[in-house]
Amino acid sequence: YRSNLKFMEKLVSRGAEVDIVDGHGYSLLNFAAVTGQTDTTLYNYLIALGSRPSLELNRNGANALLLVSPFIRDRILVDYFQGHGIRPFDMDEDGANLFHYASKGGDTDFLQELAQMGFEPTLVTNDGRNAGHFAAMATRGKSNDLALYQFLDSLGVDLTVPCDQGKTPLMYCVAGNPSLEVLDFLTGLGTNLAASSRGGENALIMASSRHSESVLEKLISPDFDLNQTDDEGRSCLSNAVRNNSSGILEFLLQNGASSGLLYQTEGSLLNDLAIAHN
Repeated sequence: YRSNLKFMEKLVSRGAEVDIVDGHGYSLLNFAAVTGQTDTTLYNYLIALGSRPSLELNRNGANALLLVSPFIRDRILVDYFQGHGIRPFDMDEDGANLFHYASKGGDTDFLQELAQMGFEPTLVTNDGRNAGHFAAMATRGKSNDLALYQFLDSLGVDLTVPCDQGKTPLMYCVAGNPSLEVLDFLTGLGTNLAASSRGGENALIMASSRHSESVLEKLISPDFDLNQTDDEGRSCLSNAVRNNSSGILEFLLQNGASSGLLYQTEGSLLNDLAIAHN
């Protein structure tokens, strides 16, 4: 997790097992990759302990090169893993390749290099995602900047299209912490704000539990019902009740959210709040 090789060696000397696979299907090698370790000395050690890069896949069929690609900035690790049997054009079980995974990391220079290697930037996976969806997913605790989306758009990647689950890149974006510039860009391209996922969520419902008024106001559209609920009966207002501030509740109510929905989703917990705004 931290490339603490010295301590790893001590643990192994005391009998630590090195062939355990976790609940997500990550071997020790692939756990190092998915957590962003880029030191080949670490990988050399793991391979010496018996790791087999070309054979070890997570539950979704991703190998170490795919998993580490959001964190690499040049071809050094591409060539390294190729030397250990991983083919650069390998895909996971959904048909996502190195360009898709690298898009999560947001390094446009590396993505340009991959395009020059022959990766098609507009390739769509088996479940309908393109590089824009992966860019919006980003990596844990990180949101990509405007330059990445402008770059992908320049390559012809459709940043407005929903995947098979009904999620647009914008919807993946609001699950993180996108800048207002990114939101302006994605909505300016014509993203359908009324688009709903298979679970019945739209971007506003997803964003209302954690984002500020400046974000939410960019996601409100006259084209859809502000009181739309997802398949679990949750609306933007009830999501805001669970996790956001009183200021956001006030903002949503002023824009047409119905406090009556709170009775359906939150019971008597918000009785006083609902009465106050009726």
